[in-house]
Amino acid sequence: MRRLGLQSRLEAASQESTGYRWAALGITTISGATNSSLSTAIGPLAPLIQADFEVSRAEIGLITSALFLSAGFSAPFAGRWTDRIGERKVLIVSSLIGGAGALLVTLVGAFWTLLAVCLLIGIGTGMQSPAGTSAIMGWFPPRQRGLAMGVRQTGNPVGGILAASVWAWIAAAQGWRAAYLLGGVMALLAAAVLFVAYYDRSREQDTTHVTPRGYGVLLRDRGIWWLAVVYNCQVIVQFAAATYLVLFLSEELHIPYVVATALFAALNVVALGARIGWGLLSDRGFGARRKPVLVMIAALTLASTVTALLLPRESPLWLAGLLAALFGVSAFAWTAIIGAVTVESAGRESAGTAMALLTVLGTPGQLVGAPLFGLIRDQSGSYTIAWTVLIGVALISVVGALNVPERTALTARPT
Repeated sequence: MRRLGLQSRLEAASQESTGYRWAALGITTISGATNSSLSTAIGPLAPLIQADFEVSRAEIGLITSALFLSAGFSAPFAGRWTDRIGERKVLIVSSLIGGAGALLVTLVGAFWTLLAVCLLIGIGTGMQSPAGTSAIMGWFPPRQRGLAMGVRQTGNPVGGILAASVWAWIAAAQGWRAAYLLGGVMALLAAAVLFVAYYDRSREQDTTHVTPRGYGVLLRDRGIWWLAVVYNCQVIVQFAAATYLVLFLSEELHIPYVVATALFAALNVVALGARIGWGLLSDRGFGARRKPVLVMIAALTLASTVTALLLPRESPLWLAGLLAALFGVSAFAWTAIIGAVTVESAGRESAGTAMALLTVLGTPGQLVGAPLFGLIRDQSGSYTIAWTVLIGVALISVVGALNVPERTALTARPT
């Protein structure tokens, strides 16, 4: 009874106070950060995992593919469940699955077993984006949505910071499996926080009721396809950099492992600020228009890949830091803006479904980005061709961003 009374009071407060929306934002951001760290840890831990299992760079890329293969499978179900039963339950289940998978990682003794467990982790992490994005759509008005989406998406770079700092330090001292033990505990704690403190915004407050649309209706809008082009290209560059940047800095520029992981952490700090900054710019600088910012991010992603290609060997540390900053402000900072474009076009009632659909359409990029980069590096013997391929991918992203409609046909649905 006491638990029910507390729940009723919190639900009442969440319905009456606009201040609760910021608490909801904080809780969903924490959830996103803990789950994100489970996948972003692969990059900082890659040298240790590679040495432990004696696998190639391309095989290391398969870990990222496994994580996002299952994420692409779980996302559409999570999107529909979110639109029907609310984001709270979906976020809790997501954290529980991710946490359980991370704890299982500590028991693996073979590389292929690790891949299998990563499939489980991916199921959990794949549920985060549709549910978390829907939460922002429900709690925040359009003029605050870019900022809120940016803050919520800082969960990913925060997870990267954790992975490149705390996780890396623990891995160096106790082994990389100990780092995943910490990650699993963190994810389970996030599930507990969601259970106790987060509540969905009642849809009864909306003046209109709109039936959520199915995937077939959404697929008929050309805007979602241009968004999918941008999504695939951006995620290819991001996952390649996330998985191999530490290796690249260590092997090509001869930067010590500890320093390389520190640069990766700095990259994520930059990405954290950039996601908020891009959201503010779209809200206030462009009057809640997202397309100009998306084009700017795609152009900077292109600049980051060109910089990586042209960076000379034995470059000074400040040049490596500049490269990390460029990646942080572009290839690691695009998800909030593309998420805002997607859910605002779809409307609140279909926000989870639309975001899940975009995630599914982006699955090819999530699967091929990291292993393709690693395979090219292995076969060619250098990073030159690998970075050149990424330049082409980033150029396509710019073209796609330029063709994204400012508002798609889906805008006709009320938000």
